[in-house]
Amino acid sequence: MINFAEGKILKRHSHPLSEKGKNNIKVIKFSDKIKINEQIEVEVIKSRHIRFDKETIKMGLNPLGASEKEIWLIMKLGTGFRLGKVFAFCVSFNGIKILSYGSLFHKYTDILKKYENCDIFIVPIAGNSKENCAIKGGKMVDILKPRLIIPTHWDAFYFPLKSTDTGPFQKYVEKNHPDTKILKPIIDESLVLN
Repeated sequence: MINFAEGKILKRHSHPLSEKGKNNIKVIKFSDKIKINEQIEVEVIKSRHIRFDKETIKMGLNPLGASEKEIWLIMKLGTGFRLGKVFAFCVSFNGIKILSYGSLFHKYTDILKKYENCDIFIVPIAGNSKENCAIKGGKMVDILKPRLIIPTHWDAFYFPLKSTDTGPFQKYVEKNHPDTKILKPIIDESLVLN
């Protein structure tokens, strides 16, 4: 984070941090529990980045005819961040469990089972073809059985990558988990949960 903020990854994207800001960055590890206050606790969960499938690589790299400069920028962005192990989080708030994954890694089933029947599952629908996102996201939903799903990260994060169609994932959930609600966020609109 500090390297990125100081422009050591992308020089034109620097956002220098104050010493106080740097000192407030804390290293966390899998299974840490961070108590924010009396009502909020965050549990750090072991996960991994999804492996891109061939369809995503083929279709994603240049759907809009990106220039060579843009392709190099995409590659630099991708190599500036470590892939492999990542964190997921379970936020407990007044007895409500919110599970948030940043990548669609579905293979740690023993870990997922620990959060079965969570209240809210924030699931990233990206990194694979829409069909594979439906399959992998569906496997996670099969284990978790959440009451509410909020799909995220279907955006085109690295221009000119295209966004992912969430339709197949939503159809999978509607067919196999008819009691589970899906709330798809809209940019610049607030989500209100009761």
